[in-house]
Amino acid sequence: MSTQAHDLRFGAQSASRRVPSDADERIVDLLMLYPNISRADEREILTFLKNARYLDLALLKADRTVQRQLDLFIRAHTRSLRSSAPEVVAVACMVIAFLAACWLIWKATMIGGA
Repeated sequence: MSTQAHDLRFGAQSASRRVPSDADERIVDLLMLYPNISRADEREILTFLKNARYLDLALLKADRTVQRQLDLFIRAHTRSLRSSAPEVVAVACMVIAFLAACWLIWKATMIGGA
C-alpha cells in the first residue's frame, strides 16, 4: 500500500496540508457568533471541545480572533468542560493497576534473580 493510499485510508494528514472539515468550520462560525448563539449551539461547541483531537484544538487556537472567542467560551463554560467523577476514578484505577503491575514484575524479577 502506498503512503498516500495509507494516509487517505486511515485519515492521517500532516498539519501543513490538513483541510478543515465541515465540523471545524461550523465550530469556528459558532465561536465567531458567540455569545449570541442558542443553547443547542453551545452544546455543539462543548461536544466538539470534549471530543476534538489536540491538533484540531491547536488549529483553532492558531487564529487569534477565534482564540479570543474560544477563550471567552471556555471561561464561561469551565464547569461543563471539567472531567466527571467517574472519568477521574477510571483514570485513577488505571494508574493504580499499572503501578501494581510494575511492582509485581519488579518483585518477580527480584525473586527470580536472587
